[in-house]
Amino acid sequence: MKRKVFLCVLASAFLLFCSGCRNSMYEADQETMKLAGTVAEPTVSEPSPEPVPSRKGYTREERNDLTQNYKLMWQEADKKITSYDMSEDSNGVKRYSNSNVLRKLEIGQDTYGTKDLSYEREYYFDEDGILYFARLTQGEKEMRFYFHEHQLLRWIDDKNNAYDDPDAHSDFEVYEIKLLSETDRLVEEFEAEQVILNSYVVG
Repeated sequence: MKRKVFLCVLASAFLLFCSGCRNSMYEADQETMKLAGTVAEPTVSEPSPEPVPSRKGYTREERNDLTQNYKLMWQEADKKITSYDMSEDSNGVKRYSNSNVLRKLEIGQDTYGTKDLSYEREYYFDEDGILYFARLTQGEKEMRFYFHEHQLLRWIDDKNNAYDDPDAHSDFEVYEIKLLSETDRLVEEFEAEQVILNSYVVG
């Protein structure tokens, strides 16, 4: 009788041992499968966001000097305007150039591209065709914008208030984007036309 009890206990222990081995093997297999899955499916890293170009800072004195210099430049350009070549595109935009370099644009209030700018606009460009000054008028109202290195340097509103950075007025960047976008497009159109005209001359 004691022998039978002993054999039963021994059999039960053996079964428990085997069961434990199977569970351990199953868990080991599951862990192996997880690892295999991790290796089989490489993680795709998120693309890093493009760095936002920082706005170049200028001291008050630097802005004053640049603004004064550009003021003299556009005043001098107005004196020479009759000596420049003048053409008008199909949208009524008047373009003044010197040696095939765009020096000034005149855009009427009802001219193409004025949906968001209900002003007459005058854009002035330096000897390299780079925008440095814009004047917007609407009746007796006038706003002036000074640019340096494709960045709005100073905005003088129709009440003669001066703003030097986006924190000074909520519309600072709005005007910067609109004016640069319009001039960039019109300059590209002008330059493309010059390439075509020059190709005819050469040909």
